[in-house]
Amino acid sequence: MTKKYRVEIDEEVFRALRVEAAKTGITTKELASQILKNSLDKSTFDYIESSSLSVKKTKAPQRSKSPKDQKPPLREDNEAQQKIRELWGSGERNRAEIARQIDRPNRSVQKWIKEAIEKGELSVE
Repeated sequence: MTKKYRVEIDEEVFRALRVEAAKTGITTKELASQILKNSLDKSTFDYIESSSLSVKKTKAPQRSKSPKDQKPPLREDNEAQQKIRELWGSGERNRAEIARQIDRPNRSVQKWIKEAIEKGELSVE
């Protein structure tokens, strides 16, 4: 899928571009691209190609979290589970808010609460 870019030009130039595109049987976009490409220096395109290759080659690997930043899965984190029980017991039923308070992903908290309710560990009253 091609991206759409915008360039502002004078109204008179735009109308002339549309007429010329109609005469040649191509779209206004194609004609404008051809005209601009032909008017630019070839070294500009060479530079773009070489710099985009170097960017791809030097792309940094994704930074992984350090061990101290990593948390155990919620199903194994008894401390986080206990905090959920306390919040639930205090009347907090907004699961997204619970997730924010224990600094865990919303989906994980949703799933854990659902399973805890099914097991009878949390009451829905």
